[in-house]
Amino acid sequence: MTERHCLGLRGEFDLANYEELERRLDEAIAATDGEFVIDCRDLTFIDSSGVEALAHARVALEAVGRDIRIVHATGAPLRVLELLGLTALLHVNEEAPVHNDA
Repeated sequence: MTERHCLGLRGEFDLANYEELERRLDEAIAATDGEFVIDCRDLTFIDSSGVEALAHARVALEAVGRDIRIVHATGAPLRVLELLGLTALLHVNEEAPVHNDA
């Protein structure tokens, strides 16, 4: 069965703190295996710098054969991802894949 790791984002991520976000993502990716889920239920704002950190995480995960999924994205953060055309690429608000053990 595939393991999942979930990292919750809270508050705002923009130019002032995107390096912190990128560091947190890198550390969590390095310390886990399997699908990587980013929970945005408490994320209130994200700009292009924060989106770049998410894209960086996607590339890092893809390089080692892992998936990323963003869940509970709503409001302004969801709108930013939609306007940038990233909802499919980052699997935004998609249902978790079902894994059947045969």
